[in-house]
Amino acid sequence: MTFEEVKAKFLGMTSPPEVLDVEKGSAKRYAVAVDDLNPLYLDEEYARSTKYGVTLAPPGFFGWPVKQPGPMLPQLVKDVMDALHEAGFPDILDGGSDFEFLIPVRAGDTLVATRKVADMSSRGGSGGRQMAFSVIESTFTNQNGQLAVRLRQTLIALTPAPKS
Repeated sequence: MTFEEVKAKFLGMTSPPEVLDVEKGSAKRYAVAVDDLNPLYLDEEYARSTKYGVTLAPPGFFGWPVKQPGPMLPQLVKDVMDALHEAGFPDILDGGSDFEFLIPVRAGDTLVATRKVADMSSRGGSGGRQMAFSVIESTFTNQNGQLAVRLRQTLIALTPAPKS
């Protein structure tokens, strides 16, 4: 499979919806793990006294998949990475993530995530390596049908370094 075949297969592909549970205890553990000790994430009494009324999930925590036993790489992302590997791009790097937070994610929310392969391109890189860029757009909608977060993730795939 070539990069152009991978692009033709995946560009515009959308994942099935994935249901995520924003469990209060997990949100607190995540906040502590990333050293974000904002009382809105940790202190229920404090959070009740704010306009939110409940603890919030820290940015970047969107819950756990309801149907899988723990965190897993989203299937669409895994499929793109596998296809790029098969096309001769075995080295995959995280090219960064851009978040757009539209409304707070609250402890106890149920989010529905959908993902789409929004862009794919390739170009020559340094040292004779080829680079392939894949942009995955994800949306997270809460149980009230409100769009809470948009996320754009970039994957960078590289061909092997030429042998000297």
